[in-house]
Amino acid sequence: MRKSVFFLATVLFVFPTSLLADIYGTDANGRPVILRDNGTWSYHSNPDENRCRQYAAVAVKQYGLNLSRKCGFAGRLWNANSGYHYNWCVSVGVADTQKGFRDRDNALKRCPTGGGGNAANENRCRQYATNAVQQNKVNLNRKCGFAGRLWTANFTHHYNWCLFAGVADTQQGFRDRDNALKRCPATTTIGGGNGIIVQSATYGDNCGVAIGNVTHHIARACNGKPSCGYTVNYNLIGDPAHGCAKSYEVLYRCGNNPRVFGKSLSAEAGLGDKSVLLQCASTGGLYK
Repeated sequence: MRKSVFFLATVLFVFPTSLLADIYGTDANGRPVILRDNGTWSYHSNPDENRCRQYAAVAVKQYGLNLSRKCGFAGRLWNANSGYHYNWCVSVGVADTQKGFRDRDNALKRCPTGGGGNAANENRCRQYATNAVQQNKVNLNRKCGFAGRLWTANFTHHYNWCLFAGVADTQQGFRDRDNALKRCPATTTIGGGNGIIVQSATYGDNCGVAIGNVTHHIARACNGKPSCGYTVNYNLIGDPAHGCAKSYEVLYRCGNNPRVFGKSLSAEAGLGDKSVLLQCASTGGLYK
């Protein structure tokens, strides 16, 4: 008598049927099996190999949709190299490959077919990326110290993010950078070009935080002034290392003078009861 098999006790990886031919899984005893789109099934020996072959095929199809719709997506997830996708899949876990599929799928949902919307979307995102790069250039020129996803000189990064995000998100991204720059005005040359130019300010260097993590706060308050007293208050600049008593250090220049000056406060520096005094008043050609 032919023994029946309980198929797909566990499904390893499921894609929409419009994008694949076969489904892989295990029987009731845990042996790997494959269910084909024609209704037949059989055992197979290497679930990772077959799963990754399937992942690579779907990735290439998704890339083809990206090209045919002129979405413009690029980067690691987007290419026509089946071997690349296969090798990447083998090197990572199931969760990572599922996320890769979902990331492409979600991006394609934001780039529908038909009409002239794609060209308009590309033009919008080119303009967004151009503006973002320009805003970052202003950030660097003014030495504001802004950093993170919003602040990069990489045009492609901004362009691809815009294609993936919605119009409201890109408008918000532009406004966030614009508002930040308004809080960090261009440095003026006060006192014959000797105004303060903050290079970096760090709250919690002794606790292992990123150098320059609070630069824009004091730069906004002191840049361009001949003298500036600044009170450090964690309620205003944030607490980058909870539970650790943090020091405070600031480095600055005076106008075109290449010399860098520094002021520091010992821990705990951010309780609002300690201040640093930055001075660029010249006396006999020297700076205090």
